[in-house]
Amino acid sequence: MNTIPEEIKRELSPHEQLQWWGRPRQGLVLRRADSLAIPFSLLWCGFAIFGEYSALHASGAPGFFALWGIPFICIGLYMVFVRFLADARQRSNTYYAVSNKRIRTLQHP
Repeated sequence: MNTIPEEIKRELSPHEQLQWWGRPRQGLVLRRADSLAIPFSLLWCGFAIFGEYSALHASGAPGFFALWGIPFICIGLYMVFVRFLADARQRSNTYYAVSNKRIRTLQHP
């Protein structure tokens, strides 16, 4: 077994013996649910950007319509890009540990 990370050592009690430790898969991970989530997020983002563009360039549209689309664009960009980065970052800070007394999932910032 490799050297035990400090994040796990800090969590062990004095009489606890570590049996196994590991980490989740690192980097970009695509899941089965992404086969529907990716096309949906692209459509959402595309419609939000098109709607915002239309509101900004439509003659006589009130300024409220330009502001209304901004949250939808932000949500779309999160669904298309940021969620993958957030997931990879969360998994990079995650450890699994099995001791003779308990099973732990540790996440450190």
